[in-house]
Amino acid sequence: EAVERLYAAAGLPSGARDELRRRVELLPAWRQRRDEQRELQAREQAARRALEAEPALLARAEAEPPATLEAEADDEQARAGDARAISAEIGSIEERIRQVKRERPLEQARAEVQAGADALGQRLDEALTARAGAWLLEDVRAEHTAERRPAALRRADDWLARFTGHRYRLRFEPGDGAEGRFLAHDTEAGADQPLSALSTGTRMQLLLAVRVAFALEAERGREPLPLLLDEALTTTDAERFRAVAGALEALAAEDGRQVFYLTAQPADRALWQAEAGSTPRIIDLAAVRRLAGGPLDEAELAAPEPAPLPDPEAATPEAYGAALGVPPVAPWDEAGALHLFHLLRDDLPLLHRLLRAGIERLGPLRALLGGEAGAALLDEAQRRQLSARIAAAEAWLEAYRQGRGRPLERATLAAAEPLAGKKHRHEVAALAETHRGDAEALLAALADGAVRGFGPQKQRELARWLEEHGYRDPGAPSTPEQRLERALAAVHGALQAGDATAEQVRRWARSLEAGLGAAPAGEAATEATEAQG
Repeated sequence: EAVERLYAAAGLPSGARDELRRRVELLPAWRQRRDEQRELQAREQAARRALEAEPALLARAEAEPPATLEAEADDEQARAGDARAISAEIGSIEERIRQVKRERPLEQARAEVQAGADALGQRLDEALTARAGAWLLEDVRAEHTAERRPAALRRADDWLARFTGHRYRLRFEPGDGAEGRFLAHDTEAGADQPLSALSTGTRMQLLLAVRVAFALEAERGREPLPLLLDEALTTTDAERFRAVAGALEALAAEDGRQVFYLTAQPADRALWQAEAGSTPRIIDLAAVRRLAGGPLDEAELAAPEPAPLPDPEAATPEAYGAALGVPPVAPWDEAGALHLFHLLRDDLPLLHRLLRAGIERLGPLRALLGGEAGAALLDEAQRRQLSARIAAAEAWLEAYRQGRGRPLERATLAAAEPLAGKKHRHEVAALAETHRGDAEALLAALADGAVRGFGPQKQRELARWLEEHGYRDPGAPSTPEQRLERALAAVHGALQAGDATAEQVRRWARSLEAGLGAAPAGEAATEATEAQG
Protein backbone atom coordinates (compact mmCIF):
# COMPACT_ATOMS: atom_id res chain seq x y z
CA GLU A 1 0.00 0.00 0.00
CA ALA A 2 2.86 2.41 0.76
CA VAL A 3 4.44 1.71 -2.64
CA GLU A 4 1.15 2.32 -4.39
CA ARG A 5 0.77 5.59 -2.53
CA LEU A 6 4.29 6.57 -3.69
CA TYR A 7 3.42 5.95 -7.34
CA ALA A 8 0.21 7.91 -6.89
CA ALA A 9 2.03 10.85 -5.29
CA ALA A 10 4.48 10.85 -8.17
CA GLY A 11 1.59 10.85 -10.65
CA LEU A 12 2.74 7.56 -12.12
CA PRO A 13 0.78 4.39 -12.83
CA SER A 14 1.33 1.48 -10.49
CA GLY A 15 4.39 -0.52 -11.35
CA ALA A 16 6.18 2.25 -13.41
CA ARG A 17 9.40 1.41 -11.64
CA ASP A 18 11.82 2.53 -14.45
CA GLU A 19 10.25 5.97 -14.75
CA LEU A 20 10.34 6.35 -10.98
CA ARG A 21 14.02 5.40 -10.94
CA ARG A 22 14.78 7.96 -13.74
CA ARG A 23 13.02 10.64 -11.75
CA VAL A 24 14.97 9.78 -8.64
CA GLU A 25 18.19 10.19 -10.64
CA LEU A 26 17.08 13.68 -11.85
CA LEU A 27 16.19 14.84 -8.37
CA PRO A 28 19.58 16.46 -7.49
CA ALA A 29 19.63 18.44 -10.74
CA TRP A 30 16.03 19.50 -10.16
CA ARG A 31 16.86 20.72 -6.67
CA GLN A 32 19.83 22.75 -8.10
CA ARG A 33 17.66 24.34 -10.72
CA ARG A 34 15.06 25.14 -8.07
CA ASP A 35 17.67 26.85 -5.91
CA GLU A 36 18.97 28.83 -8.93
CA GLN A 37 15.42 29.85 -9.76
CA ARG A 38 14.85 31.06 -6.21
CA GLU A 39 18.14 33.03 -6.34
CA LEU A 40 17.24 34.64 -9.67
CA GLN A 41 13.81 35.52 -8.36
CA ALA A 42 15.42 37.14 -5.34
CA ARG A 43 17.79 39.13 -7.57
CA GLU A 44 14.87 40.15 -9.79
CA GLN A 45 12.95 41.39 -6.77
CA ALA A 46 16.00 43.30 -5.56
CA ALA A 47 16.54 44.86 -9.04
CA ARG A 48 12.88 45.86 -9.20
CA ARG A 49 13.13 47.49 -5.78
CA ALA A 50 16.28 49.35 -6.98
CA LEU A 51 14.42 50.67 -10.03
CA GLU A 52 11.26 51.66 -8.23
CA ALA A 53 12.44 55.33 -8.39
CA GLU A 54 13.18 54.98 -12.16
CA PRO A 55 9.98 53.59 -13.69
CA ALA A 56 11.17 54.40 -17.23
CA LEU A 57 14.25 52.26 -16.77
CA LEU A 58 12.16 49.49 -15.22
CA ALA A 59 9.77 49.51 -18.16
CA ARG A 60 12.70 49.44 -20.61
CA ALA A 61 14.32 46.54 -18.75
CA GLU A 62 11.06 44.59 -19.03
CA ALA A 63 10.61 45.46 -22.75
CA GLU A 64 14.17 45.27 -24.25
CA PRO A 65 15.99 42.01 -25.00
CA PRO A 66 18.67 41.18 -22.44
CA ALA A 67 21.46 41.16 -25.09
CA THR A 68 20.72 44.78 -26.02
CA LEU A 69 20.75 45.88 -22.42
CA GLU A 70 23.97 43.97 -21.72
CA ALA A 71 25.72 45.59 -24.73
CA GLU A 72 24.69 49.05 -23.55
CA ALA A 73 25.84 48.20 -20.05
CA ASP A 74 29.26 47.16 -21.39
CA ASP A 75 29.57 50.48 -23.27
CA GLU A 76 28.69 52.44 -20.18
CA GLN A 77 31.20 50.50 -18.13
CA ALA A 78 33.91 51.21 -20.76
CA ARG A 79 33.08 54.90 -20.61
CA ALA A 80 33.18 54.77 -16.88
CA GLY A 81 36.65 53.25 -17.12
CA ASP A 82 37.79 56.04 -19.42
CA ALA A 83 36.32 58.56 -17.07
CA ARG A 84 38.21 57.04 -14.19
CA ALA A 85 41.46 57.17 -16.21
CA ILE A 86 40.82 60.80 -17.17
CA SER A 87 39.97 61.59 -13.60
CA ALA A 88 43.19 59.95 -12.47
CA GLU A 89 45.15 61.96 -15.06
CA ILE A 90 43.45 65.16 -13.92
CA GLY A 91 44.42 64.30 -10.39
CA SER A 92 48.02 63.71 -11.47
CA ILE A 93 48.14 67.01 -13.33
CA GLU A 94 46.68 68.84 -10.39
CA GLU A 95 49.27 67.24 -8.15
CA ARG A 96 52.06 68.32 -10.52
CA ILE A 97 50.60 71.85 -10.56
CA ARG A 98 50.64 71.89 -6.77
CA GLN A 99 54.23 70.62 -6.86
CA VAL A 100 55.23 73.31 -9.40
CA LYS A 101 53.62 75.93 -7.20
CA ARG A 102 55.60 74.65 -4.24
CA GLU A 103 58.96 74.25 -6.03
CA ARG A 104 58.51 77.05 -8.71
CA PRO A 105 60.87 75.47 -11.34
CA LEU A 106 59.68 77.90 -14.05
CA GLU A 107 60.89 80.85 -12.05
CA GLN A 108 64.14 79.00 -11.39
CA ALA A 109 64.55 78.30 -15.11
CA ARG A 110 63.80 81.92 -15.92
CA ALA A 111 66.34 83.00 -13.36
CA GLU A 112 68.93 80.65 -14.89
CA VAL A 113 68.14 81.96 -18.39
CA GLN A 114 68.47 85.53 -17.16
CA ALA A 115 71.72 84.70 -15.40
CA GLY A 116 73.01 83.12 -18.62
CA ALA A 117 71.92 86.15 -20.64
CA ASP A 118 73.63 88.45 -18.15
CA ALA A 119 76.81 86.38 -18.32
CA LEU A 120 76.64 86.36 -22.13
CA GLY A 121 76.12 90.12 -22.16
CA GLN A 122 79.11 90.54 -19.88
CA ARG A 123 81.23 88.37 -22.19
CA LEU A 124 79.97 90.38 -25.17
CA ASP A 125 80.94 93.61 -23.45
CA GLU A 126 84.36 92.15 -22.67
CA ALA A 127 84.76 90.99 -26.28
CA LEU A 128 83.67 94.37 -27.66
CA THR A 129 85.98 96.13 -25.24
CA ALA A 130 88.84 93.88 -26.31
CA ARG A 131 88.02 94.46 -29.98
CA ALA A 132 87.76 98.20 -29.43
CA GLY A 133 91.06 98.08 -27.58
CA ALA A 134 92.65 96.21 -30.46
CA TRP A 135 91.28 98.74 -32.93
CA LEU A 136 92.46 101.57 -30.73
CA LEU A 137 95.92 100.05 -30.48
CA GLU A 138 95.99 99.58 -34.24
CA ASP A 139 94.89 103.19 -34.76
CA VAL A 140 97.51 104.39 -32.31
CA ARG A 141 100.13 102.24 -33.99
CA ALA A 142 99.11 103.50 -37.44
CA GLU A 143 98.99 107.10 -36.20
CA HIS A 144 102.35 106.68 -34.50
CA THR A 145 103.79 105.19 -37.65
CA ALA A 146 102.34 108.00 -39.74
CA GLU A 147 103.42 110.73 -37.34
CA ARG A 148 106.85 109.33 -36.56
CA ARG A 149 107.56 108.16 -40.08
CA PRO A 150 110.32 110.22 -41.62
CA ALA A 151 109.19 112.90 -44.03
CA ALA A 152 111.16 111.17 -46.77
CA LEU A 153 109.03 108.03 -46.40
CA ARG A 154 105.84 110.05 -46.53
CA ARG A 155 107.01 111.74 -49.71
CA ALA A 156 108.07 108.38 -51.17
CA ASP A 157 104.61 107.00 -50.43
CA ASP A 158 103.04 109.96 -52.20
CA TRP A 159 105.36 109.59 -55.19
CA LEU A 160 104.66 105.85 -55.52
CA ALA A 161 100.92 106.52 -55.46
CA ARG A 162 101.34 109.11 -58.20
CA PHE A 163 103.59 106.83 -60.25
CA THR A 164 101.16 103.87 -60.06
CA GLY A 165 97.83 105.67 -60.33
CA HIS A 166 97.27 104.99 -56.60
CA ARG A 167 97.41 101.22 -57.19
CA TYR A 168 100.30 100.86 -54.71
CA ARG A 169 101.21 102.58 -51.45
CA LEU A 170 104.58 102.41 -49.74
CA ARG A 171 105.05 100.52 -46.48
CA PHE A 172 108.21 100.32 -44.41
CA GLU A 173 108.55 97.40 -42.02
CA PRO A 174 111.12 98.06 -39.30
CA GLY A 175 113.41 95.21 -38.36
CA ASP A 176 115.89 94.49 -35.60
CA GLY A 177 118.24 97.37 -35.01
CA ALA A 178 118.57 99.56 -38.07
CA GLU A 179 117.36 96.86 -40.46
CA GLY A 180 114.04 97.06 -42.25
CA ARG A 181 112.45 96.51 -45.63
CA PHE A 182 110.17 98.25 -48.07
CA LEU A 183 106.80 96.75 -48.96
CA ALA A 184 104.23 97.72 -51.58
CA HIS A 185 100.61 97.70 -50.39
CA ASP A 186 98.35 96.63 -53.26
CA THR A 187 95.16 98.67 -52.84
CA GLU A 188 93.24 96.33 -55.15
CA ALA A 189 94.26 93.08 -53.45
CA GLY A 190 94.38 94.66 -49.99
CA ALA A 191 97.72 93.01 -49.18
CA ASP A 192 101.37 93.96 -48.69
CA GLN A 193 103.88 92.53 -51.13
CA PRO A 194 107.66 92.35 -50.84
CA LEU A 195 109.75 93.77 -53.65
CA SER A 196 110.59 90.28 -54.85
CA ALA A 197 106.92 89.64 -55.63
CA LEU A 198 106.49 92.79 -57.73
CA SER A 199 106.88 93.02 -61.46
CA THR A 200 110.05 94.64 -62.76
CA GLY A 201 108.21 97.81 -63.75
CA THR A 202 106.42 98.21 -60.41
CA ARG A 203 109.60 97.49 -58.45
CA MET A 204 111.35 100.17 -60.50
CA GLN A 205 108.56 102.64 -59.72
CA LEU A 206 108.83 101.93 -56.00
CA LEU A 207 112.59 102.28 -55.87
CA LEU A 208 112.48 105.42 -58.02
CA ALA A 209 109.86 106.93 -55.69
CA VAL A 210 112.05 106.19 -52.66
CA ARG A 211 115.20 107.60 -54.28
CA VAL A 212 113.49 110.75 -55.51
CA ALA A 213 111.87 111.33 -52.12
CA PHE A 214 115.12 110.87 -50.19
CA ALA A 215 117.00 113.08 -52.65
CA LEU A 216 114.41 115.84 -52.23
CA GLU A 217 114.47 115.44 -48.46
CA ALA A 218 118.27 115.69 -48.40
CA GLU A 219 118.21 119.08 -50.14
CA ARG A 220 115.32 120.48 -48.09
CA GLY A 221 115.89 124.15 -47.34
CA ARG A 222 118.50 124.51 -50.10
CA GLU A 223 118.46 125.51 -53.74
CA PRO A 224 116.67 122.82 -55.85
CA LEU A 225 119.33 120.73 -57.58
CA PRO A 226 118.92 119.10 -60.98
CA LEU A 227 117.49 115.59 -60.90
CA LEU A 228 119.31 113.11 -63.14
CA LEU A 229 117.81 109.75 -64.12
CA ASP A 230 119.94 107.33 -66.11
CA GLU A 231 117.81 104.79 -68.04
CA ALA A 232 115.50 104.71 -65.01
CA LEU A 233 112.42 103.85 -67.08
CA THR A 234 113.92 101.38 -69.53
CA THR A 235 112.03 98.37 -68.14
CA THR A 236 108.65 100.08 -68.00
CA ASP A 237 105.80 99.92 -70.45
CA ALA A 238 104.35 103.02 -72.10
CA GLU A 239 101.64 103.48 -69.49
CA ARG A 240 104.08 103.41 -66.56
CA PHE A 241 106.50 105.65 -68.45
CA ARG A 242 103.81 108.29 -68.93
CA ALA A 243 102.79 108.12 -65.25
CA VAL A 244 106.35 108.63 -64.02
CA ALA A 245 107.14 111.27 -66.64
CA GLY A 246 104.03 113.22 -65.73
CA ALA A 247 104.93 113.12 -62.03
CA LEU A 248 108.50 114.28 -62.73
CA GLU A 249 107.23 117.09 -64.96
CA ALA A 250 104.97 118.18 -62.08
CA LEU A 251 107.97 118.06 -59.75
CA ALA A 252 110.02 120.22 -62.10
CA ALA A 253 107.20 122.74 -62.41
CA GLU A 254 106.47 122.85 -58.66
CA ASP A 255 110.09 123.22 -57.50
CA GLY A 256 111.51 125.08 -60.50
CA ARG A 257 114.14 122.40 -60.95
CA GLN A 258 115.74 120.78 -63.96
CA VAL A 259 115.20 117.11 -64.76
CA PHE A 260 117.78 115.30 -66.90
CA TYR A 261 116.76 111.99 -68.36
CA LEU A 262 119.49 109.92 -70.02
CA THR A 263 118.33 107.28 -72.47
CA ALA A 264 119.47 105.25 -75.44
CA GLN A 265 115.85 104.65 -76.53
CA PRO A 266 114.74 107.23 -79.14
CA ALA A 267 111.06 106.53 -78.48
CA ASP A 268 111.42 107.78 -74.91
CA ARG A 269 111.44 111.37 -76.20
CA ALA A 270 108.03 110.93 -77.80
CA LEU A 271 106.62 109.22 -74.71
CA TRP A 272 107.83 112.06 -72.51
CA GLN A 273 106.49 114.65 -74.91
CA ALA A 274 103.11 112.90 -75.09
CA GLU A 275 102.76 113.16 -71.32
CA ALA A 276 104.26 116.63 -70.84
CA GLY A 277 102.38 118.25 -73.69
CA SER A 278 105.53 120.11 -74.75
CA THR A 279 108.74 119.06 -76.42
CA PRO A 280 111.56 118.68 -73.92
CA ARG A 281 114.97 120.03 -74.84
CA ILE A 282 116.87 117.23 -76.59
CA ILE A 283 120.67 116.90 -76.40
CA ASP A 284 121.72 114.32 -78.96
CA LEU A 285 125.17 113.16 -77.77
CA ALA A 286 125.84 111.58 -81.13
CA ALA A 287 125.35 114.95 -82.84
CA VAL A 288 127.35 116.78 -80.18
CA ARG A 289 130.26 114.39 -80.58
CA ARG A 290 129.89 114.37 -84.37
CA LEU A 291 129.52 110.59 -84.36
CA ALA A 292 128.44 108.73 -87.49
CA GLY A 293 124.91 107.38 -87.72
CA GLY A 294 122.85 110.12 -89.36
CA PRO A 295 119.57 111.51 -88.18
CA LEU A 296 117.15 109.31 -86.28
CA ASP A 297 114.23 107.75 -88.12
CA GLU A 298 110.96 109.46 -87.17
CA ALA A 299 109.37 106.02 -86.82
CA GLU A 300 111.84 105.29 -84.03
CA LEU A 301 110.79 108.48 -82.25
CA ALA A 302 107.07 107.78 -82.45
CA ALA A 303 105.45 106.90 -79.15
CA PRO A 304 102.78 104.21 -79.02
CA GLU A 305 99.40 105.83 -78.73
CA PRO A 306 97.33 104.79 -75.71
CA ALA A 307 93.94 103.33 -76.44
CA PRO A 308 91.44 106.24 -76.32
CA LEU A 309 88.68 106.11 -73.75
CA PRO A 310 85.16 105.95 -75.21
CA ASP A 311 83.02 109.06 -74.95
CA PRO A 312 80.48 108.62 -72.10
CA GLU A 313 78.17 111.30 -73.47
CA ALA A 314 77.19 109.27 -76.53
CA ALA A 315 76.74 105.90 -74.85
CA THR A 316 74.35 104.10 -72.55
CA PRO A 317 75.90 102.68 -69.36
CA GLU A 318 75.75 99.17 -70.83
CA ALA A 319 77.42 100.23 -74.08
CA TYR A 320 80.05 102.23 -72.18
CA GLY A 321 80.84 99.27 -69.94
CA ALA A 322 81.12 96.99 -72.95
CA ALA A 323 83.43 99.47 -74.71
CA LEU A 324 85.66 99.59 -71.63
CA GLY A 325 85.70 95.80 -71.38
CA VAL A 326 84.53 95.94 -67.77
CA PRO A 327 84.79 92.55 -66.01
CA PRO A 328 81.76 91.34 -64.03
CA VAL A 329 81.56 91.74 -60.27
CA ALA A 330 83.59 88.95 -58.65
CA PRO A 331 82.22 88.78 -55.07
CA TRP A 332 85.05 86.60 -53.76
CA ASP A 333 87.82 88.91 -54.97
CA GLU A 334 89.11 91.65 -52.70
CA ALA A 335 86.84 94.70 -52.72
CA GLY A 336 89.76 96.79 -53.95
CA ALA A 337 89.67 94.93 -57.29
CA LEU A 338 86.10 96.07 -58.10
CA HIS A 339 85.97 98.05 -61.36
CA LEU A 340 84.70 101.60 -60.84
CA PHE A 341 82.07 101.14 -63.56
CA HIS A 342 80.01 99.10 -61.07
CA LEU A 343 80.39 101.95 -58.59
CA LEU A 344 79.62 104.80 -61.01
CA ARG A 345 77.22 103.35 -63.56
CA ASP A 346 74.90 106.31 -62.85
CA ASP A 347 77.65 108.94 -63.18
CA LEU A 348 79.60 108.17 -66.37
CA PRO A 349 81.24 111.64 -66.64
CA LEU A 350 82.83 111.23 -63.19
CA LEU A 351 83.84 107.67 -64.10
CA HIS A 352 85.44 108.96 -67.31
CA ARG A 353 87.32 111.61 -65.36
CA LEU A 354 88.71 109.06 -62.90
CA LEU A 355 89.68 106.67 -65.70
CA ARG A 356 91.58 109.48 -67.45
CA ALA A 357 93.45 110.03 -64.20
CA GLY A 358 94.44 106.35 -64.21
CA ILE A 359 92.04 105.32 -61.43
CA GLU A 360 90.19 102.19 -62.54
CA ARG A 361 89.57 100.10 -59.41
CA LEU A 362 88.06 100.63 -55.98
CA GLY A 363 91.34 100.18 -54.10
CA PRO A 364 93.24 102.93 -55.92
CA LEU A 365 90.18 105.20 -55.59
CA ARG A 366 90.15 104.65 -51.82
CA ALA A 367 93.85 105.52 -51.70
CA LEU A 368 93.28 108.59 -53.88
CA LEU A 369 90.55 109.89 -51.57
CA GLY A 370 92.88 109.58 -48.60
CA GLY A 371 95.69 111.64 -50.15
CA GLU A 372 96.35 115.15 -51.37
CA ALA A 373 95.87 114.15 -55.00
CA GLY A 374 92.21 113.41 -54.31
CA ALA A 375 91.61 116.99 -53.17
CA ALA A 376 93.20 118.29 -56.37
CA LEU A 377 91.09 116.06 -58.63
CA LEU A 378 87.71 116.09 -56.84
CA ASP A 379 85.71 118.57 -54.79
CA GLU A 380 84.67 117.87 -51.20
CA ALA A 381 81.12 116.75 -52.04
CA GLN A 382 82.39 114.30 -54.66
CA ARG A 383 84.94 112.85 -52.25
CA ARG A 384 82.34 112.36 -49.54
CA GLN A 385 79.88 110.65 -51.87
CA LEU A 386 82.59 108.44 -53.38
CA SER A 387 83.54 107.38 -49.85
CA ALA A 388 79.89 106.47 -49.26
CA ARG A 389 79.77 104.51 -52.51
CA ILE A 390 82.89 102.58 -51.48
CA ALA A 391 81.44 101.76 -48.04
CA ALA A 392 78.15 100.60 -49.60
CA ALA A 393 79.95 98.41 -52.16
CA GLU A 394 82.16 96.80 -49.51
CA ALA A 395 79.13 96.04 -47.31
CA TRP A 396 77.22 94.68 -50.31
CA LEU A 397 80.10 92.37 -51.26
CA GLU A 398 80.41 91.08 -47.70
CA ALA A 399 76.67 90.41 -47.54
CA TYR A 400 76.70 88.61 -50.91
CA ARG A 401 79.23 86.08 -49.60
CA GLN A 402 76.82 85.11 -46.80
CA GLY A 403 75.51 81.60 -47.43
CA ARG A 404 77.69 81.17 -50.53
CA GLY A 405 81.00 79.37 -50.68
CA ARG A 406 83.95 80.52 -52.73
CA PRO A 407 84.11 79.02 -56.23
CA LEU A 408 86.21 75.87 -56.45
CA GLU A 409 89.15 75.68 -58.78
CA ARG A 410 89.95 72.37 -60.37
CA ALA A 411 93.59 72.34 -59.26
CA THR A 412 92.66 73.25 -55.69
CA LEU A 413 90.11 70.46 -55.44
CA ALA A 414 92.44 67.88 -57.02
CA ALA A 415 94.97 68.61 -54.26
CA ALA A 416 92.38 68.63 -51.44
CA GLU A 417 93.10 66.37 -48.48
CA PRO A 418 90.03 64.09 -48.91
CA LEU A 419 91.08 63.44 -52.51
CA ALA A 420 94.86 63.29 -52.05
CA GLY A 421 96.23 60.09 -53.50
CA LYS A 422 92.80 58.76 -54.45
CA LYS A 423 92.04 57.51 -57.93
CA HIS A 424 88.85 59.60 -58.13
CA ARG A 425 90.45 62.99 -57.58
CA HIS A 426 90.71 63.93 -61.26
CA GLU A 427 87.13 62.80 -61.97
CA VAL A 428 85.80 64.79 -59.02
CA ALA A 429 87.87 67.84 -60.01
CA ALA A 430 86.56 67.64 -63.58
CA LEU A 431 83.00 67.34 -62.23
CA ALA A 432 83.53 70.50 -60.15
CA GLU A 433 84.72 72.32 -63.25
CA THR A 434 81.58 71.14 -65.08
CA HIS A 435 79.47 72.73 -62.34
CA ARG A 436 81.50 75.98 -62.49
CA GLY A 437 83.03 75.53 -59.07
CA ASP A 438 79.73 75.30 -57.19
CA ALA A 439 80.38 73.05 -54.16
CA GLU A 440 76.68 72.35 -53.52
CA ALA A 441 76.10 71.29 -57.13
CA LEU A 442 79.23 69.11 -56.97
CA LEU A 443 78.03 67.30 -53.83
CA ALA A 444 74.56 66.82 -55.32
CA ALA A 445 76.08 65.29 -58.46
CA LEU A 446 78.27 62.98 -56.37
CA ALA A 447 75.22 61.90 -54.34
CA ASP A 448 73.50 61.02 -57.65
CA GLY A 449 76.41 58.71 -58.51
CA ALA A 450 78.19 60.91 -61.04
CA VAL A 451 81.53 59.35 -60.01
CA ARG A 452 81.32 55.60 -59.50
CA GLY A 453 83.00 54.31 -56.36
CA PHE A 454 82.94 57.68 -54.57
CA GLY A 455 80.64 56.56 -51.79
CA PRO A 456 78.76 58.31 -48.96
CA GLN A 457 81.68 58.21 -46.51
CA LYS A 458 84.00 59.93 -49.00
CA GLN A 459 81.27 62.41 -49.86
CA ARG A 460 80.88 63.34 -46.17
CA GLU A 461 84.64 63.81 -45.81
CA LEU A 462 84.70 66.04 -48.90
CA ALA A 463 81.67 68.03 -47.64
CA ARG A 464 83.44 68.70 -44.31
CA TRP A 465 86.62 69.79 -46.11
CA LEU A 466 84.68 72.13 -48.42
CA GLU A 467 82.94 73.74 -45.45
CA GLU A 468 86.14 74.08 -43.40
CA HIS A 469 87.94 75.82 -46.28
CA GLY A 470 85.14 78.24 -47.15
CA TYR A 471 83.97 76.59 -50.38
CA ARG A 472 80.64 75.68 -48.80
CA ASP A 473 78.51 77.79 -46.50
CA PRO A 474 75.63 75.98 -44.76
CA GLY A 475 73.85 79.26 -44.02
CA ALA A 476 71.00 80.65 -46.08
CA PRO A 477 72.22 82.74 -49.06
CA SER A 478 71.58 86.46 -48.71
CA THR A 479 68.84 88.03 -50.80
CA PRO A 480 69.07 91.32 -52.73
CA GLU A 481 66.92 92.91 -50.02
CA GLN A 482 69.33 91.81 -47.30
CA ARG A 483 72.30 93.07 -49.30
CA LEU A 484 70.58 96.43 -49.74
CA GLU A 485 69.93 96.60 -45.99
CA ARG A 486 73.62 95.99 -45.29
CA ALA A 487 74.62 98.70 -47.77
CA LEU A 488 72.17 101.18 -46.22
CA ALA A 489 73.48 100.39 -42.74
CA ALA A 490 77.08 100.92 -43.90
CA VAL A 491 76.35 104.45 -45.14
CA HIS A 492 74.07 105.48 -42.28
CA GLY A 493 76.38 108.35 -41.41
CA ALA A 494 76.45 109.59 -45.00
CA LEU A 495 72.64 109.42 -45.15
CA GLN A 496 72.39 111.44 -41.95
CA ALA A 497 74.88 114.00 -43.26
CA GLY A 498 73.05 114.35 -46.58
CA ASP A 499 76.01 113.05 -48.64
CA ALA A 500 73.75 110.36 -50.12
CA THR A 501 70.08 109.38 -50.22
CA ALA A 502 68.42 106.03 -49.71
CA GLU A 503 67.29 106.04 -53.35
CA GLN A 504 70.89 106.56 -54.48
CA VAL A 505 72.04 103.60 -52.36
CA ARG A 506 69.30 101.49 -53.96
CA ARG A 507 70.63 102.47 -57.40
CA TRP A 508 74.18 101.57 -56.34
CA ALA A 509 72.98 98.19 -55.07
CA ARG A 510 71.05 97.53 -58.31
CA SER A 511 74.19 98.37 -60.26
CA LEU A 512 76.17 95.80 -58.29
CA GLU A 513 73.40 93.21 -58.73
CA ALA A 514 73.42 93.84 -62.48
CA GLY A 515 77.20 93.52 -62.57
CA LEU A 516 77.24 89.97 -61.20
CA GLY A 517 78.74 87.45 -63.58
CA ALA A 518 77.14 84.11 -64.39
CA ALA A 519 75.88 82.57 -61.16
CA PRO A 520 77.02 79.05 -60.27
CA ALA A 521 74.90 76.15 -61.42
CA GLY A 522 71.73 75.83 -59.40
CA GLU A 523 71.89 79.50 -58.41
CA ALA A 524 71.29 81.21 -61.74
CA ALA A 525 67.50 81.01 -61.64
CA THR A 526 67.39 82.20 -58.04
CA GLU A 527 69.69 85.15 -58.75
CA ALA A 528 67.67 86.12 -61.82
CA THR A 529 64.42 86.06 -59.84
CA GLU A 530 65.96 88.03 -56.96
CA ALA A 531 67.44 90.61 -59.33
CA GLN A 532 64.06 91.15 -60.98
CA GLY A 533 62.51 91.56 -57.55
